[in-house]
Amino acid sequence: LAITWPVGTEKYHEIELSPRVRTEMAFDSGQAAAWAEDRLQWQVFHFSWGPARNRFDRIRVQLAKSHRPEICLPASGRELREDRGSLTFRIGESTLPFRSFCFDDRGAALFVYFCAWEDGIEGQSAFMRESTASRLAAAWAGSRSESQRALEAAVWGASNTADADAAFQRMLN
Repeated sequence: LAITWPVGTEKYHEIELSPRVRTEMAFDSGQAAAWAEDRLQWQVFHFSWGPARNRFDRIRVQLAKSHRPEICLPASGRELREDRGSLTFRIGESTLPFRSFCFDDRGAALFVYFCAWEDGIEGQSAFMRESTASRLAAAWAGSRSESQRALEAAVWGASNTADADAAFQRMLN
């Protein structure tokens, strides 16, 4: 999965990731940008972690898994209105499950989509293991993460979940 940022879009700008975010996330590569499109405001983050080669790498990847919208956004003052569960979206030839949330952001609806996945022999092979049971099942099957990525998109200005979902699918295209 390659990210093509909408550089020519209205109000497009890259977001400088703070040293604190870089330290806490411990990613190998991270990008973020914001832009406006129609009546919508977008903010998108893409992070990747290479294969875990040692104990420190495994620890930092586990810590990175704890940086999720339902944890981080309430810590920044947003109130979780609804955890919409997993929704499937197409990205090119791939289909990925995104956790979908609706937050209250100072009275405005903020729709957030989050997907973390592992790259394996078959490419984007598995949604990032979130539970002890799924991690044990993967270990039993001999599955090892070659690398991991996370994509998080936030959109303001959508009038309801259906509009937000449709706008998110258009943005992914």
